[in-house]
Amino acid sequence: MPRLGTLESLPAPERNDLLAACVAEALRSWPRASEVAVTEIDPDLADTAALTEAYDLPLTASANCVVVSGKRAGAERIAASVVSYAPSPKWT
Repeated sequence: MPRLGTLESLPAPERNDLLAACVAEALRSWPRASEVAVTEIDPDLADTAALTEAYDLPLTASANCVVVSGKRAGAERIAASVVSYAPSPKWT
């Protein structure tokens, strides 16, 4: 399993309690599910600065995900955007 900072990665199929039900269901039928990792974190460390400090992670390893949903004509649509930290390029 991959390792990042002091976080312990676990095989996702072994920790369904850390997965959304739909993700656990999808992994049950996927042949490469054993390659998927999940990590348990303290919910009190949801703040990026607190998380990176507590688990000895570089800021560049963090990201935030915004999930939005909406309905139009009865059809629900869900979208997610992941934003990660990247240092600003140095312009000369």
